[in-house]
Amino acid sequence: MNLVMTLLVRDEIDIVKQNIDFHLAQGVDHIIVTDNGSIDGTREILADLSKTQPVTVLDEPGRDYSQWKWVTRMAHMARDEMAADWILPNDADEFWWNGGAPIKEAIRSKLEVVGISLHVIHCSRRNMFFGHDDPSDAPWQRRLIYYATKPKPVQLPKDVLRSPRDVPHFCCDLPGKVLVKSSGLMGIAQGNHAAQFDGEVRSAGCDLLVYHFPVRSKVQFVSSILNGGESYQNNNDLPKQAGWHKRRLYWKYKKNGLVDAISDAIPSMQRIKSDMQTGLVSRDTTMVELLG
Repeated sequence: MNLVMTLLVRDEIDIVKQNIDFHLAQGVDHIIVTDNGSIDGTREILADLSKTQPVTVLDEPGRDYSQWKWVTRMAHMARDEMAADWILPNDADEFWWNGGAPIKEAIRSKLEVVGISLHVIHCSRRNMFFGHDDPSDAPWQRRLIYYATKPKPVQLPKDVLRSPRDVPHFCCDLPGKVLVKSSGLMGIAQGNHAAQFDGEVRSAGCDLLVYHFPVRSKVQFVSSILNGGESYQNNNDLPKQAGWHKRRLYWKYKKNGLVDAISDAIPSMQRIKSDMQTGLVSRDTTMVELLG
């Protein structure tokens, strides 16, 4: 089985090498990376990795966050030029973990049960966070050790920019991710949550867990919401609901500053401690051990 991972990045210098090294160690055969005009040194890291690792780097200068187009382009390249059997559409802040077994084993296990007609494997995502007012300067993987054990259903706010929310965004039950079969693949949906094929799609879930580290530091958070918010503003093709949380965080940051934006994304340390006492939040140090 040939497993190819796709990765779309922009200004991910704090995590991109760890992501690539980690997934190659988990049995990914090749990684195609599209760099969306990084200016923080990410592109240089990718150039170095491509010299010694099975990494192909593409450049995409567009500034309208047409993610589905760019990821679909990589997926078709994986299928048509690299003979990929399965494709893992990934983001730089996501680490796919099969409990120590290669990722391919999760695919093989599902194929044994469902059969070769399987097109899509759905994987759950665990959103890891730290307290936004935590003064620690430890590496991100040592701070992001908390997650919501009972994540709230995602509800689109009446006013996506201004309406208050009951819990921070990354305490919500956000959509999972997918592994996709290359044969018959037409496209990857915005956000890498689904895929389109040229016929009936057969899907199944699996135990593979995607660790998600969306907010790793205040500097990275600001960079992310500025890049994402401005790009979505430039996109006239997607509906306004697409990427609404990125639009919301961008608006909050521009309107009221960092504290308003980051507290809408992740909880305070006081809330984390309180929620741990009631079982709403737990610790998970799996990636501390794996990433050092």
